[in-house]
Amino acid sequence: MITKTTGSINKKVIDRERKSIERASRKLQKKKGKKQRNLTELEEEVERLLMKEALVMVTQDFVDRMRTHFNVVYEEEQNEKHHQNNEEEDQEAASSNDKVNLNNFIGSICEDEFFDEQMETLVRESIDGEKETLEGLLNRILNDFKKPSISWL
Repeated sequence: MITKTTGSINKKVIDRERKSIERASRKLQKKKGKKQRNLTELEEEVERLLMKEALVMVTQDFVDRMRTHFNVVYEEEQNEKHHQNNEEEDQEAASSNDKVNLNNFIGSICEDEFFDEQMETLVRESIDGEKETLEGLLNRILNDFKKPSISWL
């Protein structure tokens, strides 16, 4: 007995497989058809990736103190929003998911005596050997971070 492709069940199976193969080939073509990038764009991307790869040199106490400042700023901002009694801001606060104003957070860190003494401490070293102090890291974040708020994670 020979199975024909014209039968209703076999035809549906074959059509499904054909469509699946077509989708897979379209995905491959999209990947191949990506825009060619120039050397400057590639260098910028490599530099960005290198900046992400770093050895962080801080103690758990250091991280815990930063988290404490984050939580304090978060609570202050939430209390301020609740006092304003604006429905739009309450909805925005519910969707912001543990975010605080970047300037308030960094200002809180800078005002702390512990962190004031640690400003010249090396806290980060990139894989290309570039070292960064706490003060340099905070300045870089203030200058390079594009969003007005920041989350803990």
